[in-house]
Amino acid sequence: MTLDRIPEDGSDESPNWRRRVAVKVNQMILGGGDNVSAVDLSTGTAATVISDTRIGVTSKVVLVPENAAAAALAYDGVTFVTATKAGQATITHTAQTSVVTMGYVVTGS
Repeated sequence: MTLDRIPEDGSDESPNWRRRVAVKVNQMILGGGDNVSAVDLSTGTAATVISDTRIGVTSKVVLVPENAAAAALAYDGVTFVTATKAGQATITHTAQTSVVTMGYVVTGS
């Protein structure tokens, strides 16, 4: 995944950096903060690791079920994010025999 980051020190060589900033701010206002994705939970094991450069040590990763099997897991009291570190989050869940897709939202860094 490539993130369109704008340098914070103003060193962007692009002559239209102000426009890029405006576009990003407008996208965020409309809900396009580039902080969502999805992961298929690992089958046959009780943990899945998400690798995502947007995840930091103090990030919160919110799980969102994307199919019926995921919805059943999301509220079983066993499925939750157990650890985050730079670039990764670990989801603990019951072992699955079929594909379960969870969406996720990353907030914080």
